Amino acid sequence: MSKPQRPKSDKSQRITRGQPVPSSGSMRVRKSKNDPQIELDEIEATIDANAGRRNFGTVMPDVIDDKIIEFCKSLAPDSIPDFVEICPEHDCIERKCYTNVGNKVKSDGGIKQCGWMIIKFSNAFLCAFAHAIWVSDDDFPVDITPDERFDFILFLPSDSVALHEYSYENKHMALVPSPYIEEFAHLHDLFCQDLTPNTGNQAYDLAVIRERYRIKQLQHLFNLVVEPNDPCPCKSELEYKNCCGSRVA
Repeated sequence: MSKPQRPKSDKSQRITRGQPVPSSGSMRVRKSKNDPQIELDEIEATIDANAGRRNFGTVMPDVIDDKIIEFCKSLAPDSIPDFVEICPEHDCIERKCYTNVGNKVKSDGGIKQCGWMIIKFSNAFLCAFAHAIWVSDDDFPVDITPDERFDFILFLPSDSVALHEYSYENKHMALVPSPYIEEFAHLHDLFCQDLTPNTGNQAYDLAVIRERYRIKQLQHLFNLVVEPNDPCPCKSELEYKNCCGSRVA
């Protein structure tokens, strides 16, 4: 099932968002004893300076394949995933989908539909984030929450996702049998909790920065390209063509 063609939305009101940092081949970084943010800046500068041809990061699937269907069935067996266009409202805030949709329903009617936004992270795993979209009175679904990364989302409706603003645990499904998947998924969840430096607690700040650095190392590992018959760099003990390489165009 391929992504349907959607009319282009007006992005003039979208909020500017930073782009993912490219992966690197070498990541030797001088440690800073004074400012944790300097250490993070040096890490990212080193990664930029050694950037390879391929990027890592979140990818919105544009085809609903067997792996995605399997993942969706584990989340909501009776629901069907579909592509929903992002048409952000001018007064909506990034990552505040429940509030955004609630306000939209109060002003324009329609309903709030909760469920899961499905993304792929590098070649490593599928991830589901609790999300809410707006459905108009004529039953047309729209994602009104700004997200500069994507033009559309893959959305799985689910009534089991409660209608509140509290954090929901992300769900994962490994795409490769790598021993690093569990660590990668755990660190990715920490990153999604908006753990940012400069809290005033230097030990905490450095821990956060090093977690982000480890994420970048793992992302680089999952995105290395080798010969098809070589062992996969993700340490799955499979040939590259049968592991991470099977999803590389």
